Amino acid sequence: GQPVTLLGVLIDDTDSAERVRAQQAVSQQMAQALELAMISVWRIDLQRRRIHFNDIGYRMSGATPTLDGLDLDSIRSTVHPEDEAGMVQAAEQAMAGVDVVDVETRYRNPDGSYRHLLTRRVAERDAQGRVVALAGVSLDQTEQIAERARTQALARRIQLVADAAGVGIWSIERVPGTDGADAA
Repeated sequence: GQPVTLLGVLIDDTDSAERVRAQQAVSQQMAQALELAMISVWRIDLQRRRIHFNDIGYRMSGATPTLDGLDLDSIRSTVHPEDEAGMVQAAEQAMAGVDVVDVETRYRNPDGSYRHLLTRRVAERDAQGRVVALAGVSLDQTEQIAERARTQALARRIQLVADAAGVGIWSIERVPGTDGADAA
């Protein structure tokens, strides 16, 4: 009943370990790129009606991260009333086809203001082709839209001043290659 021999197997898994390290490095680079670009990545489980975000998505929504995700209806309740139909239509369009579907939607922040998100979505299907989820990304365009509005307001004010003063405004667009400066 006493052991007399010890047998073992030695397997060189250096290649597997290197692949895992390389995959971890790529995942870390992807997470850093998403953070730098402030891209929210999300997935809606249609059967459970739960939405899962990456950390950026939770920050954008002002919600606390949970392992179980968030109730889809609670997130949809923050959509601006004027944008709700377009958001629902984009989801339906994504589920009906295979293409990526974009929509701009305003979501209410915890302080009552709205953020403008450009969202891209695509349907995920099971082996039988049934839609089981929507996956997508969201880009916060609030600052760009505010800057565009400020620029348009400034242009309107300049035009009003020019009209009131009777001043004409003109510009010249140089066509490359017509004045010889671009010739080689």
